[in-house]
Amino acid sequence: MEKGTLPIFIEFMHEKNNIALNFLCNILCNQCAVHEEYHELELSERGLLC
Repeated sequence: MEKGTLPIFIEFMHEKNNIALNFLCNILCNQCAVHEEYHELELSERGLLC
């Protein structure tokens, strides 16, 4: 999938009330948040973050 298509796909599936996908979305969102926090920490340690 191209960048940006996943959120649209997720929104479409949410409209279908797919509980399994909702669960998967929560996992993905949590992983993304942790991933971003890790990168912010890594960048701040290197002094690259403003």
